[in-house]
Amino acid sequence: MQDYRFDITDAAVVVVDSHGLVQQWNSGAESLFGYPSTQVAARSSRTCWGSRRPG
Repeated sequence: MQDYRFDITDAAVVVVDSHGLVQQWNSGAESLFGYPSTQVAARSSRTCWGSRRPG
């Protein structure tokens, strides 16, 4: 379930659980990574940035 507070910013916000699965993904993340939230929900965060975390 998308938390509306994540869409009040233009910044990419990605929430990943302790297993590395994407739990939330806002419109900024959609723009940055090119995947809609429906495509990455509950998938591995490696889908977005491989084995390295953004930083």
